[in-house]
Amino acid sequence: MRKVLKFIKDYWITGCIYLAMFLGYKYIADNQLFGGYLFPAVSKVANSFKENIGTLFMNMFYSFQLMIPAIIIAVVIAIVGGTILGMKVVHPVVYSISVIPSILMSPFALLMAPSFRIASLFLVVYNTIWATFFATINGIMTIDKVYLDKAKTLE
Repeated sequence: MRKVLKFIKDYWITGCIYLAMFLGYKYIADNQLFGGYLFPAVSKVANSFKENIGTLFMNMFYSFQLMIPAIIIAVVIAIVGGTILGMKVVHPVVYSISVIPSILMSPFALLMAPSFRIASLFLVVYNTIWATFFATINGIMTIDKVYLDKAKTLE
């Protein structure tokens, strides 16, 4: 009970913001201030979810088939590559590659990949790899040199 009260105390403003956003959307949709296309009525949205729940879960399943392998590949590459590059001077080169936005890479991926699925997998990996990669590099670079000297001594 104590944790629940602390949670409410910490996040009541967040809840109020979400409630205000929902009520603002409902007001805009009910009064059709911007038209029904951009802001459909809440009842239409709820009915659409009910009618298309099977399609939603099927699409979620197919997305997970793409996302899960891509994230696993990205994490493995990032941790292995980041561990190796954490000790090298290649960090600026890798950083300069990482700032290329994936939207710029997508035409190349679509043209060069053997299938749309492989191109999508590449783009998901490309998007997810950099945070783990640089966190690993920074983690390796911030290891106290005393530990590295001890490791060299102990082989």
